[in-house]
Amino acid sequence: MPEYTLKIKPGKELTQPELKIINDARVKHFNSKSVIKPLPENEDWEKLYFML
Repeated sequence: MPEYTLKIKPGKELTQPELKIINDARVKHFNSKSVIKPLPENEDWEKLYFML
């Protein structure tokens, strides 16, 4: 059985490759037109993201 690692990170700690994975998945699965782009002045900065 494969082993998985769960990471829970606030947006301000996400790396560029992690943001690309998140945003690509949002487009593929939900046809999202918005992107997650954590900046100190928006809600994505402190929002928690779950990475499996």
